[in-house]
Amino acid sequence: MNTPLTKTKHIPFGDNKDAPWYGENILSVGQFSLDDLNFIFDIAHEMGVMVNSLGTFDLLKGKILANMFYEPSTRTMSCFTSAMERLGGSVIPIFAQQYSSERPEAALPDWVRTVEAYADVIVLRHPTIGSSKIAAQYAHKPVINAGEGETGEHPTQALLDIFSIREEMGQISGLNITIIGSLKNRAIRSLIRLLMLFHDITVTLISTSEQFFDEEFLQEVARVGTLILINKSVLDETILSFTDVLYVTQGTDIVVTPELLDLAKPKITILHPFPRGPELPMEIDSDPRAAYFRQMEYGLYVRMALLAMVLGKA
Repeated sequence: MNTPLTKTKHIPFGDNKDAPWYGENILSVGQFSLDDLNFIFDIAHEMGVMVNSLGTFDLLKGKILANMFYEPSTRTMSCFTSAMERLGGSVIPIFAQQYSSERPEAALPDWVRTVEAYADVIVLRHPTIGSSKIAAQYAHKPVINAGEGETGEHPTQALLDIFSIREEMGQISGLNITIIGSLKNRAIRSLIRLLMLFHDITVTLISTSEQFFDEEFLQEVARVGTLILINKSVLDETILSFTDVLYVTQGTDIVVTPELLDLAKPKITILHPFPRGPELPMEIDSDPRAAYFRQMEYGLYVRMALLAMVLGKA
């Protein structure tokens, strides 16, 4: 259920180099504990309050973000750009895929060393798994992983997804979350890893067998949480009757229709990382349970929080 952002408590902001996460890289969801998530989400909530009341403010005035994107992503790049500019900082957009003629083994370290001379924080999107870790090895400024490899990680997407659930549902522990679509997606892998930090969470995966994760990943998450695998391309009343959050992705034959949602819980939250395909018709956009555009707004607040954290302002 959509809940308006209201100020709950004051979180002091200041230039504190001893603050948690100051100067740190954000490369993997494996870095986060449950306490870390609560810390991030409290700051993100406060960011939303401030944006809704002030629009922009000068928390990161004088700071510069370099967006290094080796593959296109309009939503992620524009979100980080908006996050930095809402905080009073500036952005250098670098469409690094244009420079692929350079020797690939030298291009990333050299570009990172070059860009950090001009910026205070680097946001990197790259098609190769492990690229953000390589960038962090060479950089002296914080590096934020904005997605790498088809089956790699996308930690900031996972963070904003869980923050969206918290803001919409008022809680995360105790929920039943159903994910449908291509389950090899990097954002979904990161999301499931974070969900397993919470208590009494059940994650149901609906997909065809060829879209399931590898055994190593399944064994990893099965050790810490409840994971239900359903090998089919049907979303029925039985599943919807216990689903609190329906997370839809591309690569599914399931179409979420108004008629299907009539079978769902009155307070179900529907999310999608976008871009969407035929699985999510525009006719359900007016359903108040469809939270995917609010999800994008929540993503702004989470990325604002992360930028403030690594630059010592939270």
